[in-house]
Amino acid sequence: SCEQIPEPSASDSVLFFSLVQVAPLDFFEDSGIENVRPFFYQAMTEIGMYGYSIEPWKEFVSDTANITFEFTMPDGIIPVYNPEHSQKVHEWIQEKGNYMLYIYGEYDPWTATAVETGEGTNARRFINPNGNHSTRINSFPQETRDSIYSTLEEWLGKNAIALKF
Repeated sequence: SCEQIPEPSASDSVLFFSLVQVAPLDFFEDSGIENVRPFFYQAMTEIGMYGYSIEPWKEFVSDTANITFEFTMPDGIIPVYNPEHSQKVHEWIQEKGNYMLYIYGEYDPWTATAVETGEGTNARRFINPNGNHSTRINSFPQETRDSIYSTLEEWLGKNAIALKF
């Protein structure tokens, strides 16, 4: 929560500890990269992967080009993006993507690329107000949770709440 963010005048160690609580650095460490390298490869070759613009940070970094995720690949592996895979997934979602719940948090950056459900499907999309990347069904306001569970019950023909783990 915003209340937990330290004041700018806090010590470097307090600021750093606060940062790594919400954005762990293992995403950029060899051991962290190794655990998710297959995802990085798929993201860069099939899904599409974002990069980081250095423009706003030029005075603080020595990089001269935008930061991309090629650094996650073993030496000699140069991933090449092929949009055909994403296009096929998009078409399937639009035409045949039935019985899919898409759950997003309003303040999750990934919501910017949220799925638009196809008119010919029964898929449903829910965006949790004030939610983030950790949004789950139980994160939603009760009325929306009820709608999600009603959708699941209709699709499954069972009491969805009884199916919760």
